[in-house]
Amino acid sequence: MKSLIRFLLHALPRPFLIRLSYPFMAIMRPFLRGDKVMCPVCTKTFSRFLSYGVIPRPNVLCPSCLSLERHRLIWLYLVRVPGILTYPVKMLHVAPEQCFYGRFRKMSHIDYVTADLESPLADYHFDLHSIPFDSGTYDLILCNHVLEHVENDRQVMREIIRVLKPGGLA
Repeated sequence: MKSLIRFLLHALPRPFLIRLSYPFMAIMRPFLRGDKVMCPVCTKTFSRFLSYGVIPRPNVLCPSCLSLERHRLIWLYLVRVPGILTYPVKMLHVAPEQCFYGRFRKMSHIDYVTADLESPLADYHFDLHSIPFDSGTYDLILCNHVLEHVENDRQVMREIIRVLKPGGLA
């Protein structure tokens, strides 16, 4: 069964997997009722998180919002930085994660823009080596789990800094 799931995850198109993930998790949630773990992103509790990864790591995937441990850490950081999630900000989210996408979209005080090479969630599709926005455009740039996939990480970081407003956070 595990090899079939692994095969399907690699064979099916990403947009289809994204649409399929939430109904699948809705089926799984009743089997994980409990209060041993709590996801700070969606604030739901479970008996445990699900296993996830090419080499499966136990107890890491939230069955509600699909956050992983790295997403939960980012969320905890963002809610503790004064003003980031409470004051009006212009935000660029590179390679938008499902667990954040809907939450940021619903925050009316955040001017939320997403970007990726090909993600169906992205508003803009471009290569980070040449970001097509004016200098000093964004207050906050969230770019998680991306730099290890680019050809020239220093060039990408220069571009991120260029489009970041003075005093902004990336």
